[in-house]
Amino acid sequence: MKGSILRNPFLGGGARLAGYIPNDSVSQMLLSASHRLKKGAKLLYFPEGTRTRPNADWLNPFTKGIALLSRYSSAPIIPIYIRSNSRIFEKNRPFFLKPEFPLKISFTVGKPVEYVKGENIKLFSKELEASYIAELSKPHPLRRVPVK
Repeated sequence: MKGSILRNPFLGGGARLAGYIPNDSVSQMLLSASHRLKKGAKLLYFPEGTRTRPNADWLNPFTKGIALLSRYSSAPIIPIYIRSNSRIFEKNRPFFLKPEFPLKISFTVGKPVEYVKGENIKLFSKELEASYIAELSKPHPLRRVPVK
């Protein structure tokens, strides 16, 4: 989570109690997350690094963080595909814009993906990103409409 939110007097306490890890330092974040995964914790990680931007067809390019985390922790990645009939969760969306109601959200859990020791991190990350695009671009009642 964005470190400034964790330090926010109104939001920080709840976020820290929930176990959020600050992302101020990528290396520290990966070290902390890897340590927790090795101890059996579950981690929800958004591989785009931020909310999807309005001009993205399906999603933003993935950061290498998820691949590095899988490599260092030996934890499998369990993809979760999130779809909605609204773009309410997009990056930079004004909070005062009314979303489409009723708001519908779909979560689909994919098959676990494991990092193979010695595999190229950049290639692994690109393949993971491609698998997300393949899934999110399939016909679905809540499929995101690509930007034209």
